[in-house]
Amino acid sequence: MLVFSGFNGFGQFAVDGQRSGNAFTGISLEKSMTGEQSILHVAISWSYTAYATKNQLMLRGFLSGTPNSTLSLENSESIVQLAACDRFCLVLCENGKLYKVRAENDAQLQEVKLEAEVLALPQKRTIFGDLKPTLGQAARIHITHIACGSNINVAISETNAVYSVPSKIHQFPK
Repeated sequence: MLVFSGFNGFGQFAVDGQRSGNAFTGISLEKSMTGEQSILHVAISWSYTAYATKNQLMLRGFLSGTPNSTLSLENSESIVQLAACDRFCLVLCENGKLYKVRAENDAQLQEVKLEAEVLALPQKRTIFGDLKPTLGQAARIHITHIACGSNINVAISETNAVYSVPSKIHQFPK
């Protein structure tokens, strides 16, 4: 069981009608969310809360203009980190893929495509002048950390690249 204190007017912590900021709210997740799984990830926005265990994700609160709403989704990959902002939640999976889910009742997980890393290597061209993809360009970006805010969302890759999702904005030395 998790215990929170604060405004619960949208049912983001539990559907118990408790709106006072002076009371504690207890959360008991469904058996399918807890089971034998010991790692629970939680991300809190002003109007909803996101919970994840292994490959299951649940948003609870003010979704699609309706309080006390719940959205449950299942992903093929294991979830390792969540970050929530007012409009959506970022979901980072164990394989380094980044997903986004809107705070709506009918939302689905959407993979976030980050800007490809620019390599300053000599490149081969086709007979029409188009660049041929190289092994370095074809490599997938592996994200390790995420954060969400009202105006900016950040992702850090295993190569120390910083993304203001989806654009690469900085590269720290390795």
